[in-house]
Amino acid sequence: MALFQNARERATRRKSGWNLLLLPGVVLPLAGLWLALVLALQLLHSALYPDQHLINSDGIGTILTTVGSFVAALVPAMVIGNMVVRLIGPARRALDREASFSVGAGYSQSQNALLHFGRVPVLLGLLLGITGAVMSW
Repeated sequence: MALFQNARERATRRKSGWNLLLLPGVVLPLAGLWLALVLALQLLHSALYPDQHLINSDGIGTILTTVGSFVAALVPAMVIGNMVVRLIGPARRALDREASFSVGAGYSQSQNALLHFGRVPVLLGLLLGITGAVMSW
């Protein structure tokens, strides 16, 4: 619960316009990672069921594959987005200045917390995606 409380507290401190870069910084890697996972799971499914394809299928297997892939891609996309925005000097300085007002809100601490928290959703997402991929569509 402390993680969500800290996140809410950090969100109230974000005043800089540089924070807006985090949205495309996360959405673009998310789209790429999600697509890559769906395609990789489609390859797994095609090895088991050569005549079935995600494009013209429906059912629980396709839902598990696409939703599981999205969940698995979300945390890595956030980590990548933070890293990309950090590469922009003025954004880094502004975000570091905002984080300096709170203990544990710096870049390294935030990335570590995200990686720590994100292990479970990534593993569950991969498990769901693989489960859906090995099912008949």
